Amino acid sequence: MTQATNDSLLESLAVDGWPLGDEVFIPAGAGTTQAAGLPFKSSAMRVSANATVSASMTLKSLISNESPGICWLINDSGNTVAVFPFSGEKMNTVLNASFAVTAGSAAIFVPTPPQIKRKGGTSGGGSLNWAASLIT
Repeated sequence: MTQATNDSLLESLAVDGWPLGDEVFIPAGAGTTQAAGLPFKSSAMRVSANATVSASMTLKSLISNESPGICWLINDSGNTVAVFPFSGEKMNTVLNASFAVTAGSAAIFVPTPPQIKRKGGTSGGGSLNWAASLIT
């Protein structure tokens, strides 16, 4: 992904009213595990500097309904960022797995909530899973 593409994504998210979080600066020696991950504080986050290879960030909990409907991570740094689900939840159907957002790329994270509202008023079938996809 090019810088122009990341900038275009940020501008499109802002125009559409997505709450953009503060820029993230990850220092050398930052955590690389799920437990040590920096928390997502908004629906759309931008990592502008990352001095730790595979530094981690952790999404908010689906089971507690803390997480937004969809999350974005724009990685404008020179290192990969590993994004984890909240502890005990899934990433791409794997419990506690991470998703790598490579340098200069962006990713979208779409949750499957605990209760899915279906046509006709019934609900259920949630799996506490984040479906992640890299945007290149």
